[in-house]
Amino acid sequence: MHVMEPTDLWQRYIDPEFRDRAPRRLDERRWDIRTLVEGEIMAQIPGGDWPAETGAEEKALAERYAEEIARNFDPESQIKAMDKEGLDLAILFPTSAMYVTAFTRMDARFAAAACRAYNDWLHDYIQAADPKRMFGAAAISAHEVESAVAETRRAVAELGMKAIFLRPNLYNDRPWHDRYYDPLWAACQELNVPVGFHETTGSRMKASGADRFQSLGIAHISTHSMEQMLACMDVIMGGVMERFPKLRFAFLEGQCGWLPFWLGRMDEHY
Repeated sequence: MHVMEPTDLWQRYIDPEFRDRAPRRLDERRWDIRTLVEGEIMAQIPGGDWPAETGAEEKALAERYAEEIARNFDPESQIKAMDKEGLDLAILFPTSAMYVTAFTRMDARFAAAACRAYNDWLHDYIQAADPKRMFGAAAISAHEVESAVAETRRAVAELGMKAIFLRPNLYNDRPWHDRYYDPLWAACQELNVPVGFHETTGSRMKASGADRFQSLGIAHISTHSMEQMLACMDVIMGGVMERFPKLRFAFLEGQCGWLPFWLGRMDEHY
């Protein structure tokens, strides 16, 4: 389940050293997930003709979430949304925070600070809502493995997070099976926290199919499924799951119809 971050989250929570560069979720529209990061507006592909770009989807979502928008997506509105859907428990994933590290290459210290700020805010948000029903997936930047391990340990030990979130795209063009990441996988296995891969469209990372179309809709269709497929193949064929047999991965919001034939393809080539 996603949360919708407040527009001033990073201005309030990021380390003072980075406050002048703090990311910001835009609020120029009734429904706006666009996020300003390092001078780039994320979550948009200009010139597209999909409903998201023409305003039709924005209008529909604004009507669907009118009550939550009126409450500025506060903790109580999250609880009410869970009740409407019949959800007893939820693992909370970010919206804007999915974009704050969404560059193939970026300042690793800034990326880590942006994740720490989100994780601190998410902890406070859950405490204000219902920590017996809501649990957090910590945002982790993989631009530098040492800081990724440190934040994973902090988020679990100090903030009570139950999972970590990573983008399936490649940070610094480094595949997930690269042994550079083994300290992160080892920490997750030791802490018994799953890794949740979740793609977003309109980032500044290399994403399957995104370079072919000037449409957020078509890019969304391709990137969300294909990046999950590639990440899944990466950790299986690259031996990550053999080196860390108790490590758990979740491949989120990319559907799962591809899994049977994809596993079959891997079996053919293993």
